Amino acid sequence: MNRGGHTMTKFEHVKHSAGTRAAGGSGLLSRLRVVLFAAAFSLAQAAVTVAQQPAQAGALTRNSAAARAAGADAIRPFRVNVPEAELSDLRRRVLATRWPERETVADQSQGVQLAKLQALVRYWGKDYDWRKAEAKLNALPQFVTEIDGLDIHFIFTRTEGRDATPTLGARDAQAAAILEWGVRDFGKLSRLESIRAPTLVANGDDDVMVPTVNSYLLAGHIPDARLTIYPDANHGFLFQYPHEFAAEVNAFLDE
Repeated sequence: MNRGGHTMTKFEHVKHSAGTRAAGGSGLLSRLRVVLFAAAFSLAQAAVTVAQQPAQAGALTRNSAAARAAGADAIRPFRVNVPEAELSDLRRRVLATRWPERETVADQSQGVQLAKLQALVRYWGKDYDWRKAEAKLNALPQFVTEIDGLDIHFIFTRTEGRDATPTLGARDAQAAAILEWGVRDFGKLSRLESIRAPTLVANGDDDVMVPTVNSYLLAGHIPDARLTIYPDANHGFLFQYPHEFAAEVNAFLDE
């Protein structure tokens, strides 16, 4: 594929490393990795996989014996049923938290403030209604299947009225959002220069929802940005290049 006389390989890397990292580069904030890509990724992941972890013994019930007889990769119905004894033990351990002394400053420069953390722990230990949350989950069609030896719990449901005709209001709101993303005042791009964390920007070479040119502008104004443009791709580039994109994100985070 050719762009401006340049023949692109499988995907093109454009790195911008102007400037230096903020003072205290060895600190936690300087190691922050910001990954900017289509928001559809997180939404799609949430819709497909609600939880990806082995079910803890005694905490979750499943129709195990008969279901597993049908094969490890079978899709099996699933319901949440946490024993009351385990909930009681969890509340006891949460409320038995040993607290440090109160911070010596009035702001959050020393970390999360003690009073806020204590209020949060009291909520989870006394006020949070797990049975209510459990009932909401069990009202949905839940399933479990095994992938690579790991039980994957997921919810499969569809939005009611998903094929309904969009309203003019919805159309206008989307159009306004797209126009807002467009750059009208290039002077405002200078604000991006305050981002000092290493940043990965990725996009398809023909994205009409988030115009590709904006990704070039974004990476060009962030001092420590890396830009990857995937060829023959658009807004769903991460689904067209899932392995390449996942490998790139992992490599970026490991740097």
